[in-house]
Amino acid sequence: MLNLKVFLLSCSLLLFLPLCSCRDTITNVTSIFDHSGESDTLVSKGGRFTLGFFTPNGSFDLRRRYIGIWYSGSDPKTVVWVANRDAPLLYRTGFFGFAGDGNLVVSAKGKGFNHSWRTNVKSSLGPGTMIAQLLDSGNLVLRDVSREGQIKWQSFTQPTDTFLPGMLLGSLNLTSWKTSNDPGVGKYMFQQDQESEGQYVINHQQSQYWKSGIYGKYISSSDLPQEITPLLSPTNQTQDYNTRLRITFDGFIQYFNETSPWIPIWLEPKDQCGLSNPCGEFGSCNSDNIVLCKCLPGFEPRYQSSWETGDYSRGCINKSPHIGKDFLNLTMMKAGKRGINGVDANNNDECMARCIQSDQCQAFSYIEYKFAQRGNVGRCWTWLEELEDIQESTEDGANLFVRVSLPYIGTNRSCGTCGTNIIPYPLSVGANCGDYNYFFFHCNASTGQLFFDSRNSSFRVTNIKREMLSFSVHVERSTDCTTIHSMRTALQLNDSWPFFVIRCNTGSNIFSVGPSLENYKQLKEIEIGWNPPMVEPTCSSSKDCRDWPKTTCNATNGGTKRCLCPLNFRLNTTFYNCTQVLADNLGPDGNSEVSQHEKKPLYLISLVAIPIMILAAGFLYNRWRKQPRTQ
Repeated sequence: MLNLKVFLLSCSLLLFLPLCSCRDTITNVTSIFDHSGESDTLVSKGGRFTLGFFTPNGSFDLRRRYIGIWYSGSDPKTVVWVANRDAPLLYRTGFFGFAGDGNLVVSAKGKGFNHSWRTNVKSSLGPGTMIAQLLDSGNLVLRDVSREGQIKWQSFTQPTDTFLPGMLLGSLNLTSWKTSNDPGVGKYMFQQDQESEGQYVINHQQSQYWKSGIYGKYISSSDLPQEITPLLSPTNQTQDYNTRLRITFDGFIQYFNETSPWIPIWLEPKDQCGLSNPCGEFGSCNSDNIVLCKCLPGFEPRYQSSWETGDYSRGCINKSPHIGKDFLNLTMMKAGKRGINGVDANNNDECMARCIQSDQCQAFSYIEYKFAQRGNVGRCWTWLEELEDIQESTEDGANLFVRVSLPYIGTNRSCGTCGTNIIPYPLSVGANCGDYNYFFFHCNASTGQLFFDSRNSSFRVTNIKREMLSFSVHVERSTDCTTIHSMRTALQLNDSWPFFVIRCNTGSNIFSVGPSLENYKQLKEIEIGWNPPMVEPTCSSSKDCRDWPKTTCNATNGGTKRCLCPLNFRLNTTFYNCTQVLADNLGPDGNSEVSQHEKKPLYLISLVAIPIMILAAGFLYNRWRKQPRTQ
């Protein structure tokens, strides 16, 4: 009785096939073979998608053959699904069809050989009851004809690297290819965030690599374009079959739509600052700088050794042992939403007072939102946990007030901060701070960026190394860095200025290996050193000298008041402390007669004088030997 039922079902399938306008279906008597020349294929009813054997990216390497689904007419093939992604077949010997148990299989030579892939569906009636059909949505479905075409299996529930309209992501995930030419399971996975509803993550070998919506409503509702949200929704009814998401082998999530079916109109992460918390707690990220991360003013690396090797993930810690009552105003900033709390507020001062009331408050931001019906509404955002995912100089950023202790920000005579840069003495942005001889800088308060002003140009300062007496400036890629002279010419440095060129550095924090060349951006910076001041800083009272221990404000021989060290000491203007000197190097007033730059250490004089004396003695001895001897 069972054999008769199978026979009748098989006959009904044969009657069904001629009614199809194209071959989009496989039965137990029809299969796909990989021939030399033109291989068999299935084409969906509307001609949108094709299923067949292929070699990735049109390669002629026939040692790796796969069954996949691609957009019809795409060249090279835009593959959206691969069956045997980790078990390629050798040469053109492939078979794709039904096995004896009613499952779809991919095998090397036919039904009797080992399978490199199978659907693993249990069927009580065998292959005669099943058909496989390629739909215009790109979905390959396995139907049980004995149960009114019930779907027993579908490729949409086992996606590879591409999400198509009609799929339900849910607990599923997209896994990248190994390389651009190898569809095997790669290192990156795109999936729904299990901790944040409506958000998504990219994981890299079990670690979070990127996450959408990390800034929450503080900056915007999501990092995803508005049209992507309905695509991923469980109620998705999108009929644009060119719309898709794809996770690339190198970790980018790309979005395509009907207006741009082959070139992504959106991708993430855009740069290294778009990764998950690249600079750790209280570390600020700027992908336009070669040194990607820096600690916020008032903070220092948690592990200096890791920081110096380029591992910024452990972040920064507060220099102050106690929570401060002061706030550092940073402009055009982003900060992650972890620990964030939002309430209505009338102004910035009210928001600041709310933060001060809580010892847990690390930072705040006051933003006014415009609504058509309600008008302007103020919102106070406070962070009650350590700041993460901080980005600076972002166009869609906001003012961020970080809680600090001012004594740990800079010295009394320094120029404070400009954005995330601490401007150390003697560098100056005005007459009231620093040393006027170093007044070559200005701060753009609206962007929080510091600039070094040359003769006719300004260069953005990317990094300041106080201990090394140097800073770096961003220059164009075309800048000639072959010699010190060419770099001085590019910067328009004057020989009389207290600055000198150290080196040229190149690098990239924009991904250099990405889905398009537009994602490549080479960075170039010139490191500039400064000579310390030749004389002690001027002062009007001893209060001005409190940054230099043991100094007091006294008049010099010339009548100018300066921060002077006590007897037998002189001011070291490199380290800004009083160092002891020999008595014979002191002037009548007990202070050093010459600066540290004018005074040459004795051992240096010896190193030069002794060899000269030896050479001179040898020269005189040779002349004496060559003189004629008298008998």
